[in-house]
Amino acid sequence: MANRPEAAGRWPQHLPVGAIRVGRSSAHYDQAVRFYRDLVGLPLLKSLAASYGEDGTFFGLPDTAVQLEIARSAAPAVRADHVDMLVLTPARGVPEQYRASAQSSVPGR
Repeated sequence: MANRPEAAGRWPQHLPVGAIRVGRSSAHYDQAVRFYRDLVGLPLLKSLAASYGEDGTFFGLPDTAVQLEIARSAAPAVRADHVDMLVLTPARGVPEQYRASAQSSVPGR
């Protein structure tokens, strides 16, 4: 049995995936970063302050090919079963004809 229905089609050949990032908002951002960095021991890839109005920290799972992003939430509570974003990063960049539509489809950008 296949993992995907035939109607789903195939991944576009012109968009090779270089990385996958799962993003989560946290109402306890500083504690979450310390937990994943210090207790779990995930490698810290990058931290951003006020990027598009938000703070974020990126961890490797175990490297840059699969990433976990923790973003500071402005909300006092965040649903535990809610994934905020899933980002597929192209291996060779986004072809020019797709850049404008990709940027305009990102909320808050």
